[in-house]
Amino acid sequence: MTARLLVTAGVGIAVVVAGAVAVPAALLPVAGLAVLVLAAPLLRSLARGAAWTLPLLAGLAVLLTDTAGRSIAPGAARYLATAAVVATVVLLGAAPDARSRALRTTALVLFGYGLLGTLYGRFALGTVNGTLPLIGPMVIACLPPVRGRGPADWRLGLRALAVAGTVFALGSGLSRLGVLPATQIDVLNHEKAFVVVLGIAAALAARDRLLVVASLAAAVFAFSTYPAATYLLAAGTALGTVLLARWAPRTGTRVVLAVVVMAGTVLAVLNVDRLIALTQSYFQLVGKIDNGDTREALYRTALSRLTSPVFSHFFTGDITVVGNLSGTDRVVPVHNDYLSITLGGGFVAAALLLGLFLFANGLALRTLREVDDAWQRRTVVVLLGAVNAAAVSAFANPIFMNPGASAVTFALLAALVAACRVYASGTESAVAQPERVGTSSSTAAARAVSGSRASARSARPAGSAPSARVRWGTTSANRPS
Repeated sequence: MTARLLVTAGVGIAVVVAGAVAVPAALLPVAGLAVLVLAAPLLRSLARGAAWTLPLLAGLAVLLTDTAGRSIAPGAARYLATAAVVATVVLLGAAPDARSRALRTTALVLFGYGLLGTLYGRFALGTVNGTLPLIGPMVIACLPPVRGRGPADWRLGLRALAVAGTVFALGSGLSRLGVLPATQIDVLNHEKAFVVVLGIAAALAARDRLLVVASLAAAVFAFSTYPAATYLLAAGTALGTVLLARWAPRTGTRVVLAVVVMAGTVLAVLNVDRLIALTQSYFQLVGKIDNGDTREALYRTALSRLTSPVFSHFFTGDITVVGNLSGTDRVVPVHNDYLSITLGGGFVAAALLLGLFLFANGLALRTLREVDDAWQRRTVVVLLGAVNAAAVSAFANPIFMNPGASAVTFALLAALVAACRVYASGTESAVAQPERVGTSSSTAAARAVSGSRASARSARPAGSAPSARVRWGTTSANRPS
């Protein structure tokens, strides 16, 4: 039977290659189908033990195969990544999750607010450049987390993300060198540096030396072809997230930090010219053309149109501006998504978007204080670091105004919620493993102790804090091998 399967697979691959050579236009879809067939065992394993990765991988797959640049062009095709992520969630199935209710409710309020305003502006007022690219992909954040179908395999999920991030970084560099179609430059560009950082962080967390070397080499390659400061900003944010996770502040401290972040965001938006001035030395260092004046002009134009700061135009008007790029005037995003959403729905909308990410941080930090599984803790920190990197990068890049990048960001957020939910529900990570013949008594005892710890945590009264803080990955009983 094995020999017959090998012969069948060999003949099938030969037919696929011959068909792709004979019809070049069919190369990409045929190659994609072949990859899906070859990856079927891996996808089944991910669906069982790391289902939280699949919506994110689906969104990234759309971007990696978008050789025509449809995800950044006008038209319905730019929402294909969003459709792929939502379809994957539906196929996998979702589960109720009370712990992330505040996060998903915030996303739903902002989504409804923006969608109603956008539709009214489009059909009643004739608005052309509305907020649908910013609001549409947010539907992903409104969905409950996916449900796993077996015991959690956190390391497998981390490895899958490391591979995806490495491939993305390679694609970004190759598109700059002209190896890939020029239309993919803006699809795989530096604005999505958080994906590259995700790949490195996942490889480090998985403790896979080969993936660590590959992800770092791919990141250096992508950066060398276009040394954008966004890469450094995303990496610094991810590192700061690791430090925040090790600190693990309690509820009162988190509230204070949230207020500081809110106030700091407002000050940053209103004083963006001073922040831009700080980047001049970097442009000189790497030999890039300083586009700070262009960015400042875009921001000033947007601020001059903000006549009603609280609600602005209720998402019924345009949120783009006319900027001079390469010597020509053209309609462009503001290149600061928080200013863009403020221009669309006022400070109320900006506060909701920022609150979405603050709730994500709170959910992750609460999970880190409660869970003992070191692999799960690593996964939560990696995902939170990537989410924060995307959120911070949006201060200087159109992350959410790009439907493809926005879909990937909210898929990251959904993966984070799912990673936190697994511990809370106890349905995947706590699935009992069948005893194998020859299992030692010490292993069985360790499992019993682990089960008793989980029972003790579930029996703890609501709102009570753990008796001792568990540091990320430092418990000897749960340290990864």
